[in-house]
Amino acid sequence: MSRMELSFSSPHRDHCSFSSTQSPLREALADNTHILEKEEKNIPNHHQGFTDMMSSPPVETDFRSSSTPTNNTAIETQDELEKTTIVVEQREVGLFHELFTYFINRSRTKKLVSFLIITSLILVLVEYIIYNNVHMSTFTSNFLDWMALYGDIAVLSYIVMMSILTLFFVPPSLFVFASGFIFQDVYGKSGIMVAWVSSFIGTLIGGSLGFWRARYLSRDLVEILLRRYPILRAVDVAIVKNSLRVMMLMRLNPLIPFGVLNYIFGISGVDMVTFMLAMPAVLPWYLFLVCLGAVSSGMAYTSE
Repeated sequence: MSRMELSFSSPHRDHCSFSSTQSPLREALADNTHILEKEEKNIPNHHQGFTDMMSSPPVETDFRSSSTPTNNTAIETQDELEKTTIVVEQREVGLFHELFTYFINRSRTKKLVSFLIITSLILVLVEYIIYNNVHMSTFTSNFLDWMALYGDIAVLSYIVMMSILTLFFVPPSLFVFASGFIFQDVYGKSGIMVAWVSSFIGTLIGGSLGFWRARYLSRDLVEILLRRYPILRAVDVAIVKNSLRVMMLMRLNPLIPFGVLNYIFGISGVDMVTFMLAMPAVLPWYLFLVCLGAVSSGMAYTSE
């Protein structure tokens, strides 16, 4: 009988144990449900926000107020342009007045030398543009005939002529070529060296005179322009900073007139020593012209 009671009582104990293990699960579920309810309360209601947004009246945009800064900027830019134009006009008027005062107050010697230089430059341009270098060719031919007759005196006269022509902006290339032609005929094999050295000496003297002429006549005029135009001042500083390299590179270019380079370097801030050190850069071009003239002399002699 006791076994039967035990058999009936064991399921009762199992049921009690199941109910006792089920209560913690219920508590855990209740806790999770409570947490979820709190999180749902914290989530914003997007639908309500969208409904409020749709129900709110439309906001009117004032395009006139938004375009006001642009109009103000345009007005300010126009005012700045007008002020800049006025400043430029005042500067130009001041520059004209300063240049006029400068030319009036120049010494009589500077005025005379400037007049001769400008006149000679105009004559050279007229000769090359209008008369196609006819008069210069005739003068060169007569001078070469005279050099062929007087050998020793011809060298000195050639140096003097090269110096004068350099001062008056006449390109010396034609005379350098002619010296090779004539001195090869007069001095034979040593004619090339005589022509080359005499051409360089004449160019050296003429270039130095042209440098001092430009420095004496026009440097004060250039300083007026340098004070008013920063770009010219920057160019002058760049030339002075790399003066030897710039001058040698420009001397190596045969297309730039020799007299014009002397004048440019004279009105710049380049010193005389650097100017003289850059002069040998013309020697390769002069050697080529002298040799070409000597070859032409030999060909003329052979044809005769």
